[in-house]
Amino acid sequence: MVVEHVEGVTEPWVQDLLCALLGALHREKPTVLELGGFLGHTSARLACALHGMGGGRLIVAEWDPAAPERADAVDAWLASLKLDGVDWRVVRSDALTVIAQQPDESLDFVFLDDDHQHEHVAQELAALMSKVRAGGLICGHDVHGLTDLQQEFARYPNSLSLDFPRLGPAGGLGIIQCV
Repeated sequence: MVVEHVEGVTEPWVQDLLCALLGALHREKPTVLELGGFLGHTSARLACALHGMGGGRLIVAEWDPAAPERADAVDAWLASLKLDGVDWRVVRSDALTVIAQQPDESLDFVFLDDDHQHEHVAQELAALMSKVRAGGLICGHDVHGLTDLQQEFARYPNSLSLDFPRLGPAGGLGIIQCV
């Protein structure tokens, strides 16, 4: 799936890397949580990756009271894909609530791309630690540039922060492999 880059959407090469990392987990029918679906570009790429892996589950938390149509757009895009074996849902709730609703050790892969405030990202990462299975990954967008979030990821063992060529003032990918 190739889609032209839209301002505010995760860069295509970061989406490619996310899909590669998801596939590298070699999990049977993995469960993926995306926090911040925005317009659905990354959601669609993750759903297609799950389909290519034989199926799995995708949960997308997308809620902005000022832009409720975004959750509807993500929902419509995922519905249009008609991917057999991919169980997906768009949850219209804030990320921390959605994280709290997940059973412990139920997630294989998480992508954070909602609120880029340091305190919020720190809360998300702390809440996710018990939710991700051993060996699973937590990835975060926009960890370099104006957002400067790499320090939030560096607090955890087995973390890595990659800075890519950016299309804007922020970008990059933070990665934590849970133990």
